[in-house]
Amino acid sequence: KELQKGMKAKWPQPAYMAQPGRGGHTVYRDETYEEITRWTATTKISYRPHAKAPGTKSHVRYETYSKAKTVGQALEMGSWPA
Repeated sequence: KELQKGMKAKWPQPAYMAQPGRGGHTVYRDETYEEITRWTATTKISYRPHAKAPGTKSHVRYETYSKAKTVGQALEMGSWPA
């Protein structure tokens, strides 16, 4: 948790995620799908630093693919298109 201090201010959620009655922050939204279905392998991306809990399998994988600069690189580095 120490590494995540101040991240909410640096990496705010999109405004549509704050709308009440539409589920929590882990619910997939139509607006999210509208955005990501337009991505290509060359779409530039950036990841929130240290977003996974240290010591977990997902943390090890995340620390690798979070260095990617494009969607294609992220997939090559182990990101999953879930």
